[in-house]
This record gives sequence, structure tokens and C-alpha cells, in this order.
Amino acid sequence: MLCVADTALPELERRYESYFGQARHGRVTRFDRANVTVVAASALAGLLPGERPAILPAFVAYAVAVRDLSITERLLRDNDVPVVRTGPAEVFVPGAAARGVAIIFRQDG
Repeated sequence: MLCVADTALPELERRYESYFGQARHGRVTRFDRANVTVVAASALAGLLPGERPAILPAFVAYAVAVRDLSITERLLRDNDVPVVRTGPAEVFVPGAAARGVAIIFRQDG
């Protein structure tokens, strides 16, 4: 997940579309031929509560698909790793606990 200043988002979307194909816009921007999600800085807290990049632009998170999210979440919590639930099929470890970049765990499938 790449976080950019709100004012930089339109130009970045245009440029990335030339690399990765058509973009799907909304709260975040996703591209047809890439697993890159672009989010405006003003929308980041809605996706990853509490996350704030030190500088912009910045890669602020990456996602990992897991077979069983409840087992993953329990394993993290049992090892005193902070976990934030962002939906029924997703949790994340805050960047402060993960060397500066949040780790999103998503239920596979």
C-alpha cells in the first residue's frame, strides 16, 4: 500500500495507469496489472486506524493472505504482538510494532 499526499494522487494515478493499466478508483486506487494499492493520506486512517507515514510518498503496509485468520490472530496475540481488526476478514499489525510498515493479514479465499 502506497500512501501519497492528497494533492499528488491524481498525477500518480495517471502515471501508474500508464504502467499498470486501468485503475479502479474509490477510497483507494487499484490497478489491473499490479498488486499495488494507492491511498491518499487523508484516507489512510480509515483503512489502517492509527497509521501515519513519517514522509510522503511512502509504502505504509503490505498484505499477506492466510489460510485461517482466527489462528493467525491468536498466534500474534499469544506472542504479545499488537493486532488491530479492520473487518471480518482482515487484521493488521501496526507499523510501530513491525519495523515501520504495517502488516495486513487477510483471510485467503
